[in-house]
Amino acid sequence: MTTDQPTHESQPARGVTPPSLLIDIRDLSALLRRSVASLERDQAAGRLPPAVRLGGSRLWRRAEIEAWVAAGCPAAARWAALAAAAK
Repeated sequence: MTTDQPTHESQPARGVTPPSLLIDIRDLSALLRRSVASLERDQAAGRLPPAVRLGGSRLWRRAEIEAWVAAGCPAAARWAALAAAAK
């Protein structure tokens, strides 16, 4: 079957919004089902993967958070060592 428009499997369907690549603390809170205050304490104690800074915003890479959870939520130092070993 031929169509006038090319199809691209990597493109989301129209009307469907793909998940954000970067998430803020509120989105992280919803994703992990933990309070923002808890996440702030975890960040200060080195229990979360490092955030990236974009302008004045502190954001996390969604894919990294998902991989971190799949790895069992190791402390930030352990996570950094695992990430370095994977390269």
